[in-house]
Amino acid sequence: MSSYPFAATIEEIRLSRCAMRFELPLDLQNLPRLSVLKVGRQPVYGAFPRFTRPMPALTTLACNFAQLEGPLPDVFNLMPNLTA
Repeated sequence: MSSYPFAATIEEIRLSRCAMRFELPLDLQNLPRLSVLKVGRQPVYGAFPRFTRPMPALTTLACNFAQLEGPLPDVFNLMPNLTA
């Protein structure tokens, strides 16, 4: 679990048209209540976050136009509640 006590309460990460260039944290799976991760059209770069445990709360994952690299997570088994 994360060393940040607020991590268990984060439910959404939305970055809309910001001008920051940054890497996504690789341990997003330590946010058990995360339901929305939207970083599309952002100067986000680096490795795709690691997801090795189920994230049933995650319903929205939008990373279009981000500069992420590496293998995509198994969205069918680890994120059963994602919607199209």
